[in-house]
Amino acid sequence: MSNKYEKYRDIRDSGEATERQTDLLCDYNMKLDAIQSIISDSEELLKPKVFTEEQEIEWDLKNAKSKLCK
Repeated sequence: MSNKYEKYRDIRDSGEATERQTDLLCDYNMKLDAIQSIISDSEELLKPKVFTEEQEIEWDLKNAKSKLCK
């Protein structure tokens, strides 16, 4: 989905977007925002409530790796 968003954003940025392409860009943007919000909320729900310093570092590294793979 992010590939389609990038495609339509590039078309719009070049100044050659049709109204339909601009609408699709807006739709993909809203969908990506919703997905990112769900992921963020899920990470907070899964995050243990009490961390030791070591657990905090492990958690941050794990989430950083998963975000890099996307």
